[in-house]
Amino acid sequence: MKFKENRSISFIIIALVYLLATAVGVAVYWLLPFSLSAFWLKILIADIAATVVTFIFSVIFSNASVYDPYWSVQPIVIILALSVQYGVTLPGALLLIAICFWGIRLTANWAY
Repeated sequence: MKFKENRSISFIIIALVYLLATAVGVAVYWLLPFSLSAFWLKILIADIAATVVTFIFSVIFSNASVYDPYWSVQPIVIILALSVQYGVTLPGALLLIAICFWGIRLTANWAY
């Protein structure tokens, strides 16, 4: 496969896979019949759906690098969902900033 030899195309493919995984996760979240009191359960099931999508693409491409940086990107998505659901307090904002920096640093390290 030629795309494995082209770094830019590989990054675009990874971004598209993660956008698709996020879209699947959001769709699953909204389609679940649970009430808002089951917010954590909905987040868990949506995350599992997004994880499965990412894993399937790593198998399709025979490349664990599709799956590896997912763990530095997904916590940012989850903490943003939590912030939208519960609002942001000062401690929550500090946690949000810390998780975003952590995720960006890990993803940049993977990309480099």
